[in-house]
Amino acid sequence: MPPLLSIGSAVSWRFATRTPTTTIWRWISNTTGTTRRIAPSARAGRSVCWAWTDRRKMIDSPDRLPFARELTANWRRIRDEYLLVADDLRDWPEKHLYGEGWRVFGLFDFPGGEAIPRNTRRCPITSQLVARHIPGHGAAGFSALAPGTRVEPHCGYQGNFLRCHLGLIVPEGECGLEVDGYTLRWREGAMTIFDDRNRHRAWNLTAGSRVVLLIDVPEEMAWKI
Repeated sequence: MPPLLSIGSAVSWRFATRTPTTTIWRWISNTTGTTRRIAPSARAGRSVCWAWTDRRKMIDSPDRLPFARELTANWRRIRDEYLLVADDLRDWPEKHLYGEGWRVFGLFDFPGGEAIPRNTRRCPITSQLVARHIPGHGAAGFSALAPGTRVEPHCGYQGNFLRCHLGLIVPEGECGLEVDGYTLRWREGAMTIFDDRNRHRAWNLTAGSRVVLLIDVPEEMAWKI
């Protein structure tokens, strides 16, 4: 079966929370996904643990990616801000990909990275780190997978971004991400970078929640090294 395509709409999703009409994320995607072969980094022990792109170029040194260095250095502060808003997460709108258990709290909108002021005010440290160190970023926010959640294989939208996950809460056990047949595991305080235009899926079959800071980073930033 071919992978599903991530197909949102131009409609804004708004949810009632403790702060009424908070925008969680407004997702827009197209339907022209393609699958490309990728290759894993050989240096999984570093703070950028895996990275691929359709160019087969590997990013294997976090010291040469300033934005990754800054965010991983502050991951505990970012996690602390997540904990302050954890009760206000809402379902990722593309329910056909997962059913239940994928929840988000958006800080910067999809796809152009416009701030969601009501949310960025609640997470000033995280928002400032993203805005300061990733100029031209796309969407960014917290993404949580509840215990028992499976996200079906799909291809992301065709933008000029790489998808970054900064591990904030990663339970032990069967919890991972597969990109075009390669499996990787998140780690707390480590950044995972991949091209989500490739076919990918995720799962959390543990007893705890998995939480990452999701950021779309301009693809060219990875090559200025």
